Amino acid sequence: MHVSKAIEKIEDGQRYHTSMFLIFLCRAFGRNNFLTLLYRYEIFKCRWQSGAGQGFGEGFHRMSNFYLTSCAGAFEVGKWDVRQITIARPG
Repeated sequence: MHVSKAIEKIEDGQRYHTSMFLIFLCRAFGRNNFLTLLYRYEIFKCRWQSGAGQGFGEGFHRMSNFYLTSCAGAFEVGKWDVRQITIARPG
């Protein structure tokens, strides 16, 4: 569902149940998550190479690489996003 449609659904639900709250701010954090995941990927690579991955198999290494890079990619191209929606009483 597109973000604006999701926010419309939230607003519709609020209007139906109460008139006391308004959505007044919606921030996107997807780009921040992209950068955070890239940073964590770089740390993971460095620590794995320095031997911090001892006790974990190659399957864990491949799975972690896939997870961190695929999630970062989804955030980078806008497929995924994280939103903060602030709801407050009017006035």
